[in-house]
Amino acid sequence: MRRIRYLIGIISALILLISGFAPLVSHAAEATQPTISLSSNTNTVKVDDIQTVTMQTHNLPAAAVITIDLPTGLTVDQLKLAEGLDESKVQATVTATQVELKISDQTDSSISLPVVATQAGNYQLQAKLVSTDVLSNTLTLEGKVEQAGSNKSGESSIATQAKQTSQLAGPTARSVFSFNSNQGLVGGQLVYLYFYANTGLTLTGNITSSTAQTIYIGYSLYETGQTPSSDKLITTMKASGNNKNDPYSVTIPASAFPPFNDANYGKTYTFQFFMRDTPIGSATNIQRNLNFRLIYAKGSLTMTAPTTIDFGSNLDANFTTKPKYMGSIISGSPLSVVDTREFGAALPYRNGWSVTATLAKQMTGKTSGGVLTDSLHYLNDGKDTVLSNAATQVYSLKNSSKGTTNISNTWNDKNGLAFEPNVGQPQPGESYQGVVQWNLQETPSNS
Repeated sequence: MRRIRYLIGIISALILLISGFAPLVSHAAEATQPTISLSSNTNTVKVDDIQTVTMQTHNLPAAAVITIDLPTGLTVDQLKLAEGLDESKVQATVTATQVELKISDQTDSSISLPVVATQAGNYQLQAKLVSTDVLSNTLTLEGKVEQAGSNKSGESSIATQAKQTSQLAGPTARSVFSFNSNQGLVGGQLVYLYFYANTGLTLTGNITSSTAQTIYIGYSLYETGQTPSSDKLITTMKASGNNKNDPYSVTIPASAFPPFNDANYGKTYTFQFFMRDTPIGSATNIQRNLNFRLIYAKGSLTMTAPTTIDFGSNLDANFTTKPKYMGSIISGSPLSVVDTREFGAALPYRNGWSVTATLAKQMTGKTSGGVLTDSLHYLNDGKDTVLSNAATQVYSLKNSSKGTTNISNTWNDKNGLAFEPNVGQPQPGESYQGVVQWNLQETPSNS
């Protein structure tokens, strides 16, 4: 009997030990589980204002990647996000539809995401730890349009501190407008631009407005990491309204920038280009921003181009199948890009470049004046594009290196300028000439 009781006692003890150990295992598993949470001090966001969303993480694995999908109508202010991050620990990539955060060697972190609602609506945000099933809570934000005549809480203090601001008329109704830029992405990724000695900065694009109104165009510029500078007005522009695209070209003169010298070479400056519907210093319904990191660089980016490209002589005008004649340079320089730029040893950024072609004049008969419409094409790896007044991609490098790139040296039967007249177009005995314009531009880099 003692042996039996002893055996039962041992079994009971084992059962108690196992049942007592199970919660400890469960608790340990919970303690090591990664967690992500999203929060905000308010769930209501005034359209075009910045609202901070706080993301807190716990027990992340090394080199974690977190993504947050951005619903249509919600963007992230790239400038404020970049200024609030330690790039040695967190690297952010923002597109129109997603935020990606690469977090290095940090199990616990708190990251501020400055979000902007561009239109009224309800928005939901949820963070995901990539390659796992770990999700954050769902945070709901409501974008609201402030009624005309209402003021931000901070604007009254501005009026009392500087009485002249009360003389500036505020908006009486919401006047919707937007703008795009050929040099960067409004509301998108932070773009690096390069500033060279004794040159200003020209920005081009289009303004689209629902109503005819005056648009106030300005900028702020300060060394990255230092105290932000005040906003400065560049110019004003009349928007036509009716959602018409009004082209703009704005140049910030070299005198507006810190002097270019060896002390500033390689430095980065925060440059914000903006458009708003009221004068600087007054209440505004809408202000659209475009954010750059301006890097002081040495050297230049230049292009050489042919003077004359020939497609042959004594060509058969009585063809029945559309021909394709590839061009050959007979005078001038090769089509090439010369890059001598230097960006500073401490800066790993490289700006790419792009060469495009636009049609300045259709192939036209020297004697008759007859036009061979759409006969000039450009082939890029076999892709055939009819040249027009719209830019056609010729060659591009995402991240360039110092040296010369000879583009025309790569021309063959699948690359280069081509003459492709339609059946019945050319007249026997006639000579035809056209004009193509080559364009070189630094392309935005986000490396």
